[in-house]
Amino acid sequence: MQADVDVASALGLLAAGETSLRQGVADFGRTTVYAQLEYDDDLTASLFLGPDGKPRPLEEYENAGRGAIQLLVREGADDSFRRRPAMDDDLWAKMKSAGQAQFRFMFPEEQVGAITADYSVIVWWSQALRSAAEPLAAMHAFLKTHPGLSPDEPEYRQLRGQLAKGLAAVAANTKEEFGRPWGLVAMDLATARLADGSITITGPRLALSAKRAKAVAAP
Repeated sequence: MQADVDVASALGLLAAGETSLRQGVADFGRTTVYAQLEYDDDLTASLFLGPDGKPRPLEEYENAGRGAIQLLVREGADDSFRRRPAMDDDLWAKMKSAGQAQFRFMFPEEQVGAITADYSVIVWWSQALRSAAEPLAAMHAFLKTHPGLSPDEPEYRQLRGQLAKGLAAVAANTKEEFGRPWGLVAMDLATARLADGSITITGPRLALSAKRAKAVAAP
């Protein structure tokens, strides 16, 4: 339950101190947690493209994914060791250079599984979004230089097909972790927390609701 409630602070909806559960409560009963973010067309495009219209660097996605781990894993928790690769840039670079097969020599045995899982989903997510950004950038560039283009134009249809293929590949290979709070928070960080956001928690011993209005990007 604490991990679910921590999503509110990870999304910037509540301060960390406001999400601490009451001590001594062992059973919260049947509780529903619903969190959502809303993206318009421009914000969705910004997930893939920088202000210059080019694909965003891979490192920006990795940093967002690592940032989500930092926000969702509490200091002092049983799995707080997961925070180290998320916070230490030098360690992360060594992990990428060494490859997953070497993680067993870099971390205690009892930590390798969780750290490898975090690493895998961050790297997959980053590569998937970066790959999808390339055909989207090509499409945007083409449309800028061909105003009033007919949808039947062969080159346009080819670019649209490549974009659809790239997005379909992302959807087809989506990992389980992306549907969990990590994916929600990682996307939020990657889009500078500019989306509308809300969370509602309803149960017999806990009721919480918070929202934020869409922020305005700096000029």
